[in-house]
Amino acid sequence: MDWLLELGPGWHLQNRLWVATEHAECRAILADHQRFLQWDGEPLLGMTAPPAGQITVQLPLSRRQPLSDIGPYCFAQTAVFLDGPEHGRFRRLLTKSWQTAAAAEGARLQAAELADRLISAAVSGGPFDFMADIAVPISAHTIATFFGDDPQPWVELSRHHPAIWGNDDPATADRLVAELQVRAWNLIAERRANPRDDAFSRMAAGVGDARLTDAEIATVALQGGFASNDGTILLLGGVAESIAGNLAVQSSLRDGHLSVSRLVTEVLAQLPPLRGIFRRTETSFDWNGTVLPADTGVFVSIAAANSTLSGANSRSTPRHHLSYGSGVHVCPGAQVVTMLGEVVAEALTAHGPVRLADPHPSRQWNGMFYGPRQLWIEATE
Repeated sequence: MDWLLELGPGWHLQNRLWVATEHAECRAILADHQRFLQWDGEPLLGMTAPPAGQITVQLPLSRRQPLSDIGPYCFAQTAVFLDGPEHGRFRRLLTKSWQTAAAAEGARLQAAELADRLISAAVSGGPFDFMADIAVPISAHTIATFFGDDPQPWVELSRHHPAIWGNDDPATADRLVAELQVRAWNLIAERRANPRDDAFSRMAAGVGDARLTDAEIATVALQGGFASNDGTILLLGGVAESIAGNLAVQSSLRDGHLSVSRLVTEVLAQLPPLRGIFRRTETSFDWNGTVLPADTGVFVSIAAANSTLSGANSRSTPRHHLSYGSGVHVCPGAQVVTMLGEVVAEALTAHGPVRLADPHPSRQWNGMFYGPRQLWIEATE
């Protein structure tokens, strides 16, 4: 571990904290959910330079373990910020109701058709912004369909809300968030009365006598519309940039020498949308010679950990990336996100060859997510 001074271009921590950068170290921390607890450390992020000296982050009580009964809209109600028995209960119900592997395969054909249609139209019309024209609608559409809702409100929210992608009209963004919250609550009641084959229905039904609360279901859906959506959009941008920025990659994909599965895995390893995860220590203990007091903040740098996968002394490969987390808190929707990366790679390759119209895409931070803001692509023929 070492002290973290900078997360990325222009971003600093308002206080210093311990950062884990080695792959094995990061994986061990993420797996050790008894000593390294969940922590929403994002309030430490800011544009100001960090103070001098090595300051152990002291965690305010309000940021340690958010209460799961706060609502109607609070990320604390999801498994992301839960530990111990609460997380186990939440995760079991979520896994049973989401059925992610089956959902990914079930959504593949529809996602592939949407990607083919959007990319075909975009390529034939001259230079296009892949992020706005392809990544945003495909991600939002698929997530909404997964939950069992009309995709259009989710796409509109993605285009307008600065925490996802848009930033043109705060008043419109606030209105769309409020409307989506109402939709989520109404859909819970509707699906409970008239269930369908979708995540909303299965979450509302529960498993046996166990069930998620309405507030928990609503917040899971809303988190899907924000954090999951943002991460998916950025992954799709990374996939597109890897293809459009390298004609050799396109040739290898067309010839079958490189599979879309391998490409997406390499993008996840080299360009992880989620740059890191915060944890806090439950008790004081010695971590590889470093004494960490109780309630010490730790930043697990996924980007740094992944970068060591291809090192000379590494026994791991890109498929061991930590971009979806690790241990009990691994992303439950990973298979759906990976599937979208694969179908976008297939469609973009099929309608190629393409190239970057702007070789220096603009990039952005959204909380702990980082990736292309705009990605202009054009056909080469």
